Amino acid sequence: MTIILVVKLNLPFIAYPWLLVLFMAPLVFERQMRKPFSKKAEVKFDDNYLSITLSNIYSGAHENTDVFNFEDIAEFTTADAMKNDLYSLTLYTRDGSRFKYTFCGEKYSSRVGAEQDEETLKGRKPVTNIEDIFFDYAKVYNRLHPENAIIIHAQYFATRASRSTTITISVFIAIGIAIAAILKPGIIPACLIPVALFYGVVFDSGANYRRQVKRLG
Repeated sequence: MTIILVVKLNLPFIAYPWLLVLFMAPLVFERQMRKPFSKKAEVKFDDNYLSITLSNIYSGAHENTDVFNFEDIAEFTTADAMKNDLYSLTLYTRDGSRFKYTFCGEKYSSRVGAEQDEETLKGRKPVTNIEDIFFDYAKVYNRLHPENAIIIHAQYFATRASRSTTITISVFIAIGIAIAAILKPGIIPACLIPVALFYGVVFDSGANYRRQVKRLG
């Protein structure tokens, strides 16, 4: 009905409230919408392993437990979402497997069967953030096992292999902008938006990788 009114009566302002609702609804009702697809997660850290136990969010019934020995973890990466309380931990094991866990809500866990490393945590407040705890345990493990160290997994645009891709795309972007400047210069501002987004991804990938490497080091 709204579309008919907008098209037939040429009243585009009628669509504005509906567009606002369309874009705002996921932000307002996100937590309620994701609950049926969520699991209750209990993350436990030990000197030698990490375990993640998943349970039904309604009944509490146990569904699965994944256990990762630190010696079997080759690489990892973490990521936070800026617009909500989602964050992820991705593990890459030495046999080539990949495990990604996306957590929502409070970022807390427990340390079971292990004491906090005094040297690593000296001068810091007690750590309860899952991401912080994983970095701390990885640093301790790497110090004890430098020959089998856990490293940060580099996303594609943070690797040297991506340079040729970035250069190639940059050449096409320059050609496209040059053609637009000759034929239709008015569209250049609109064309620069996806260009800015692309380079934003490239620079953010590299900056995030360097930040995590420094943090682990």
